[in-house]
Amino acid sequence: MDRSQEEYDVGLALVQLSSSGRRWLAPPQQNDAQGHVLKICFPPDIFTRLPLELSQRIAQYLPLIDATRARRVSKNWQYVLTSHQTSQLLLRPWHRIGASTLRIPDGLSLDAISSLKAEHVWAYQTGTPVDQLTMQWPISPSGPLSTNVAYSNGRVAWIDETRAMVHLLCLEDDGGHTRFVTDPEWLSNLALSKSMLAVTTLGGQCRAIDLAAQHQIQFRFSPANVIKVVIDEDTLAILHGPAASNPMQFYVTTWTLRDHNRLVFTANLHRSPKQALGLCDLKIMLDISRRSVVIFERVAEASVVYFTRFSLEGRVQTEGALKLPSIEGFARFSEKSTPTNDNEWATVWSYSTIKRTSGKYLLSPVLRVQYKSGHDILRLKQDSLKLWQGDDVTRSEFFFWHDTAYCHERYYDFANLKVADFSKSNFEYAIMGRFMDMIDTLGLPHYLSHFRNAIRPEHFQEGIDDVSNTMLASVFLGDERFLVNACQYGLVIWAFDKNHGMTVTDAGFKERREDARKNKQNPWLRWSLSRS
Repeated sequence: MDRSQEEYDVGLALVQLSSSGRRWLAPPQQNDAQGHVLKICFPPDIFTRLPLELSQRIAQYLPLIDATRARRVSKNWQYVLTSHQTSQLLLRPWHRIGASTLRIPDGLSLDAISSLKAEHVWAYQTGTPVDQLTMQWPISPSGPLSTNVAYSNGRVAWIDETRAMVHLLCLEDDGGHTRFVTDPEWLSNLALSKSMLAVTTLGGQCRAIDLAAQHQIQFRFSPANVIKVVIDEDTLAILHGPAASNPMQFYVTTWTLRDHNRLVFTANLHRSPKQALGLCDLKIMLDISRRSVVIFERVAEASVVYFTRFSLEGRVQTEGALKLPSIEGFARFSEKSTPTNDNEWATVWSYSTIKRTSGKYLLSPVLRVQYKSGHDILRLKQDSLKLWQGDDVTRSEFFFWHDTAYCHERYYDFANLKVADFSKSNFEYAIMGRFMDMIDTLGLPHYLSHFRNAIRPEHFQEGIDDVSNTMLASVFLGDERFLVNACQYGLVIWAFDKNHGMTVTDAGFKERREDARKNKQNPWLRWSLSRS
């Protein structure tokens, strides 16, 4: 056997014995691979004999969880893989902008800190939260759900079913449940940041609450055609759709908590008068670092996406456009989500379709329109997912954080919550739990329980192939630490930070998670699409 063939065999055996390959080998195959490795006379440890800078560069291409486990190979490997430079390279794709928001206990070494971060990233990418909190509290059924609930920095706010009260729940350290009572005028839109909460009324009044001082400021604005209210730190922006008198213009209201200065500016749409404007064809994002507003516009007929950056006073600073490929036959998701500058590439819109393949799998091409905050760049990110026959993620509302997406499955397996890791070349999805279990936990009305029992797999054999219209509407919010799934009847909150600080959680959650993992049952059931 020549040296190249021997190296190939060694590499193949090591891959088979790695954390990603060993899971799908039968015990006899594992023994064969291990025996093959033991028979070979390995050369000296080249990895640690290389210059330290080169070893650190090589290590950045390892999956984060594998790099953490590889520290146990030897003291030399541990030294390379726990060095500050290696940790920075490994964690950079996840914590590229700003410092991590994870809670790091005092006194930890750099080794322990990087291990903690690695565990956190792995938990988020695989849908394995450390805790869960279920809140049974009806949310206002008026208007899109995404305008009645908001999340920021470990806090959740929502407009309740009376439409006259805002609730603010702090998830950390028994932060409490605060209620803000308003006058009888109905509330319509909600936004939240680290320092401010804002809510608008149908009559055109905005109430901004300084969360630090617990002081409320009110100002008037035009209530016409409000699409979205967004906040970043102490700056607020309201996106209004076109008026009937001028269908080719939209306008924006901006306001700052610092000086209470309210400004209104108008801008022209990029589409022609004959091209219709859909509800989700305009989106807004605040960039507080540059005190500016970014407006995204989608022209479906022309398959073009535009962005324009305005100052808070309405001066155009930057413009750009992205031509999309033909998306005829593609379903749209991430429609309700608001672009955020918390990660480097913010997903603005995404699309997917289903293509039949031979065998038991489906191929689902996924296109994401992404915006790079701070660089004024639009790009098209293309991925392909392999799914089991009967799966259909194209009917779900996706929540993206970096290259991880959470969604509800709404087709054959519609009762499941799923997570997709788009950073991998081969798609693996995890089943976090059953959607109807959440309905039972929230104690929803009897007709929903009836719906749960009424839709069964055999109905699909009778030609009923779309239950998405009867599915309970929900929306995902959150960040790297907390993921919130809200429906009209309450909230389910998952924590991915070991030191999250939630003092109240669902009883028995951790025990059920461990039992399910040991017994290979839902939730957290891993499926391999390479399995025969």
